[in-house]
Amino acid sequence: MEHLFFILPPEPYHPTGGNWYNQFLLKHLRERGVLFQTLTLGGGLESLARGRRGQYFVDSLLLDHLAELLDRAGAGQDIFVIVHHMHSLYPSQYQDIRMALLEQELYGRVTGFLVTSSFTGSVLQEWRHRQQPVFEVRPALCCLPTESEFQPVTGFRGLMVANLTPVKGVLELLQGLALRLSDRERFDLRIVGRPDLDPHYTRRCLQVVEGHAALKASVRLLGSLSLAQLQEAYTGSNLFLSASQIETYGMAVHEARAFGLPVLALNTGNLRNLVQPGRTGQLFGALPDLVEDVIQLIRKPQAIQALHRRAFEHRLKDDYSWEDAADLFLAQLRVWRSHRPAHREDSRTVLAVE
Repeated sequence: MEHLFFILPPEPYHPTGGNWYNQFLLKHLRERGVLFQTLTLGGGLESLARGRRGQYFVDSLLLDHLAELLDRAGAGQDIFVIVHHMHSLYPSQYQDIRMALLEQELYGRVTGFLVTSSFTGSVLQEWRHRQQPVFEVRPALCCLPTESEFQPVTGFRGLMVANLTPVKGVLELLQGLALRLSDRERFDLRIVGRPDLDPHYTRRCLQVVEGHAALKASVRLLGSLSLAQLQEAYTGSNLFLSASQIETYGMAVHEARAFGLPVLALNTGNLRNLVQPGRTGQLFGALPDLVEDVIQLIRKPQAIQALHRRAFEHRLKDDYSWEDAADLFLAQLRVWRSHRPAHREDSRTVLAVE
């Protein structure tokens, strides 16, 4: 009998985009009566050693241990990677070369992938993984808007949802603002995200804020919020900022679009598929250009209302749900199971996975 397993990192339900994705997808698979097991790394290794047949979906955060899992897997044990981020896509100044090389070495050995966007799927195909199945299951909204009518918000009420890590670009954005703003300028920028992932980076963010009068009076680092608190933050804002250097999906930008917030972000990764320049926000080729636009809006906040109204008129009204995501995952898994060869060593064939 085949089984379905998800091997996830510790603290799986801490609020990061990938962990929210895992939590909501598994919750709705369970509600559909799907039998599966959620395993730690140790539990996954033990299950493989016991010869339990089935599909093992491994979070990409466990990349450092992927070789051990692959070496342990035998016949009838298929290893898939849930690709929440890819080190190889990071700009060179943020890239961990060892992890990027691990991706390029080990991803050729796995059975297949679960990805959140066509962007990520295309990248994997360009890496010559065309012979491996790619299940594309985009996320639904974790945080749902309640307002159906436009509610104007006055002044500059900006929101960022980004964990405090280098690739998210929060420090660099703050540094850019500090260089250009006078001490007397005032605005409202709230930054939501985990501060514990890179304590040194977080300290530097705090130092920039504390060291500049305008930032100290205007910027609030809120840490992690519950979904209810995050919903309030979206509703009380009129502008969404992202300085992220790469997004394989961009769940926070997706949510901001659903709340009708104009998005100012870097032109990177899957964000090109989420933001329509001129309608729902603007994409920038470099961080200094993003900073310049933010400063202009801080100094002329009356311009934000037109941007906000236009973005709200073109907000996402997609009724795609996590129930749909679960059904899509199961449909692709069924197709793959029905088409795969009998032997594991031959399992990397081209499949018409829809």
